[in-house]
Amino acid sequence: MKNKWTIIFIISLIIAGGFSLLASTSPDGLEASAINIGLDIEEQANYKSLMPDYQILGIKNEILSSALAGIIGTIIVYLVVLLISKLINKKEKQKKLPNT
Repeated sequence: MKNKWTIIFIISLIIAGGFSLLASTSPDGLEASAINIGLDIEEQANYKSLMPDYQILGIKNEILSSALAGIIGTIIVYLVVLLISKLINKKEKQKKLPNT
C-alpha cells in the first residue's frame, strides 16, 4: 500500500512540475473581474504570498520558477494530507482501545 502512495506522489510531482508550464498567463475569473472594475488586488492584499503568480521569488528563469512552484505546492499539499491522515488514524486507534 505504501508503494502505491509513493508512486502517486511521484506522478503528482511530475504533473505539477510539467503541467504548471502549460498554465495560462491570463488572470483567472476573479482576478480578471477585479481588474475590470479597477481594483488593484496586489495593493489591497493584507498578506505576502509565498509564491506570487506561481513563481519562486529570486529565480530569474520563469520556466524553472513555475515548475518549482508547482512541485513545492504539491509537496505542501501532500504533507498536509499526510498529517491529517495520521491524526485521524491516531484518533481511530484510541477509539478502538478498551477503556481501562
